[in-house]
Amino acid sequence: MKGFFKKYREIIMYLIFGVLTTIVSWIPRLAITWIVKSAFELQETDVAYFVTYTVAISVGWVAAVIFAFFTNKKFVFENKEQGTAAVKQFWTFTASRVATLMLDLAVSNLFVLLLNGVGFGGFVIENPIKTLNVDSTLISTLVAAVLVVIGNYVLSKIFVFKNKDKDDTANTNS
Repeated sequence: MKGFFKKYREIIMYLIFGVLTTIVSWIPRLAITWIVKSAFELQETDVAYFVTYTVAISVGWVAAVIFAFFTNKKFVFENKEQGTAAVKQFWTFTASRVATLMLDLAVSNLFVLLLNGVGFGGFVIENPIKTLNVDSTLISTLVAAVLVVIGNYVLSKIFVFKNKDKDDTANTNS
């Protein structure tokens, strides 16, 4: 088991912190959407709903980017860059996250439109703790999250947290 973790440490850590980052992102996303939708009795087909949903996604994104940068740098990729190099890394990280934010916005909004277009009315999951209303917003959030996590890992690995020490060691051993 120890060998498994050592071999796949980076991916395991990325998944752990990816889940935490997703939670950091979803808290404002779902809270803002729910509060505004309830307060103004918006329907998922209303233009005001899409504006609210886009703002909620964006607020969640800002919180998640800040959290993810520091956790990925320290715990996932174990990157040691400091000073100007770290600032450059942050801006590269932010730019890569802007790309996946566009993916998130597109997938989230298009999936809501698609599900509503095919007449998906949602469903309810009853349980002793809390009733969960599974609507097109929740489903689109889940689909977008999977695609965004994959995109973020690839961009972080290739463009942002290139560990020069590891790369140099790998090149000398080849």
